[in-house]
Amino acid sequence: EPHSDWREAQLLPSSRARDVEFFSIDGVAHLAIANMYEGDDPCYGDVWCVNKRSTDPLHAEEARRPYHINSTIFRHDGTKFQVHQEIPTRGAMDMEHFVISGRHFLCISNSFENVLSSSETTSDIYVWDAGAMDGTGQFVMHQAIKTHGARMAKHFLKDGRHMLIIANNFDGDGARFLTQPAMYRWTGALFLFVGAVPAVGVSGMDVTTRHGTQYLAVASRYNGSNFNMDSKVLRFADAIAWHGAVTYSDNFAPSAYFPTRTISASSSVSNAFSQINVTLQADRALPALERVTIGGLDGFQTASGTLPLTGPDAALFSHMFSWDRARHSAIFTLAVPFPPGGVNISFMLRNPITLHAALRPWVSGGGPVAILPMTMHGVLSGVTEIALPAWNVVDASQSVSVRGAPDNTITLALEAAVAIPPGARILVANLIGARSNAQHIMLSGPDAGRFTSTNARFKHSVAWNGANLSFTAAVAAEGIEAFTFFSLSLNISNTYTSEGVLPVVSVVWANGTVVIPAVASNSPLFSFADTPRFTVALLQDSHTTLLAQNQFTFRIRPNVPLMVGARVSITGLAGSSNKDSVVNFQGEHKHRFMYYLGFFASAEQTLTMTVGAKCKTSCLDGSCLEQAAPCIFPFTFSRFPYWQCTSSGGAARPWCATSTAFAGVLSPTAPHWGHCECEPSIPSDEDTTITFTLFNSATSRVGFAAPKVSASAFVTIPSTPLLSPSGGVAQVLGAAGAMKALVLTAGGAASTPPLAGWGS
Repeated sequence: EPHSDWREAQLLPSSRARDVEFFSIDGVAHLAIANMYEGDDPCYGDVWCVNKRSTDPLHAEEARRPYHINSTIFRHDGTKFQVHQEIPTRGAMDMEHFVISGRHFLCISNSFENVLSSSETTSDIYVWDAGAMDGTGQFVMHQAIKTHGARMAKHFLKDGRHMLIIANNFDGDGARFLTQPAMYRWTGALFLFVGAVPAVGVSGMDVTTRHGTQYLAVASRYNGSNFNMDSKVLRFADAIAWHGAVTYSDNFAPSAYFPTRTISASSSVSNAFSQINVTLQADRALPALERVTIGGLDGFQTASGTLPLTGPDAALFSHMFSWDRARHSAIFTLAVPFPPGGVNISFMLRNPITLHAALRPWVSGGGPVAILPMTMHGVLSGVTEIALPAWNVVDASQSVSVRGAPDNTITLALEAAVAIPPGARILVANLIGARSNAQHIMLSGPDAGRFTSTNARFKHSVAWNGANLSFTAAVAAEGIEAFTFFSLSLNISNTYTSEGVLPVVSVVWANGTVVIPAVASNSPLFSFADTPRFTVALLQDSHTTLLAQNQFTFRIRPNVPLMVGARVSITGLAGSSNKDSVVNFQGEHKHRFMYYLGFFASAEQTLTMTVGAKCKTSCLDGSCLEQAAPCIFPFTFSRFPYWQCTSSGGAARPWCATSTAFAGVLSPTAPHWGHCECEPSIPSDEDTTITFTLFNSATSRVGFAAPKVSASAFVTIPSTPLLSPSGGVAQVLGAAGAMKALVLTAGGAASTPPLAGWGS
């Protein structure tokens, strides 16, 4: 049955309320109440009354306090209105809700600040943030506009442009009640002042349209001397100005802006890489070299620099952008003009390591076209989830991809989401394809000092378990902080059979308790693309004279390093008249071979040489003085020469001398010696060249020898034909002509007659 009267449905808390505004957001009813004043006062909040009663600065706080109260946003829960949000206001007189491009705004007209500057304050424009308050949304500050005793605000459209008028009523420091309302135009980001309305003492306004013409009605209350004053109806003429007002011209183009400006992120997990997706569309053409800045990206850890840009339109920005971590902003420079249809781009940033509030980034433009900063549509959720104990980075790499290489440097690049405590063990397992005869393998690289060993002689090393094909690295006393990038590098031998394995990395205590669960590497180790071989194998002799000393130049480069003790053999040296004998080596790399010599076996027509030692000292445990000093070979100890490291003298591990001044004393305080750390003597990244001499045959030979080279021990390199410098098969040890003597005659040229007839 219809009722002709209104009945009370609900009581809402308020204090000297001056305005109420109904509106709906996403189908949910909301109600805003403007609370002006709190408490009992005979002036009822009248600014002029308060100023007359007390202008003493000591009373300012007392006078200001009642006006600085919250106004309230209520939200309907389906049954009744509930308090949803409190907004700080200062003598609030009016609430004006309006929508621009689907975004909800609320303009609050504040009328009072304090006693001495009574009405000079700001009226505040809030925008609805749908992602705030756990997704239920709330209004957040968007713009503060300086006003004077504002009584109300009015939003309207003129020629498709969003306009806002705020009714200034009183200026305590200047015009008093002769203050005029101010008109503002929306730029796409902010409201900008465009003129004043020719009216004073305004306490109410409304806009209407009749027969295509817009009118503004203003209610005037008091002009400083008269309450009985006329109110006005003003006509907006020719889309240029209010009659009698300060005008803005149609020739003034609205500021450029991005009507479409959305942003989203793929991850809200701490320290995870998050893909930031951006869609932008400008309201006009933007030329090349325009700079688009997205700011407000607080908390992201990625270091400043030039970063890759992806997405369908990344090419417009040359597939890159500039990230400034200190300013929390990303800058994109157009390489070509901005297309009318807008752009879609993506880039990666690393999330903060701790919980982080949601972000509302902003976007602006600079360069040829200025675009004021404006809030983007969409919310980056920040960090809502802390990563569990886990690896962020597990990558493996190797220096040698040759089967059976005796000296392969493997490196594990690691980063954990939690701190790794001192004494914990990093366990690297599933190393199928690795070989080592040592129980402790020394670490190398910049992070070796992060680890220690239970054996003081191997201070920075890992413990190798040949049975399980794994090693453990004990974390030193400093520990490793969360989100710290570090690496483990060590030398180990390859097998001949592995086709590549993914190492599995975890962190455990000595008793096996897991700190960080095992994770497989993103990339494999011991994947072999090649077999051991010589990439350079050259041999050249000097002449073909019978019984002459023939000087040979021998040059090799293996694709795997050769360690001390490896044997290199040149076979097929048919035609030499040498008996079984020692052959001395000369040349710049003779020291790479033991004793600087080889052994020629006449029956086998083979020259065999042994790779020498290349070592330096390791004294990290304090057992010697000379840390990282090169070993000298040979050195003398107890009257015997040594061409490689030795354990003589009762040493616990191999050692060498570092100077000819070594006195033969193996004490921790004695100089010129140290324990050995050896590396390949014949490298795989440069040539090794020596010279040696063999005697040619005593009889003429029809053909030439075509020798080969091979290597054995530790790594096997099959026989490889030796080539000449010109690229053909080497042909050596030919014997075609006899030796001749050099004859000098007065005034004549030198000649070499046969030995059988010296001449006169």
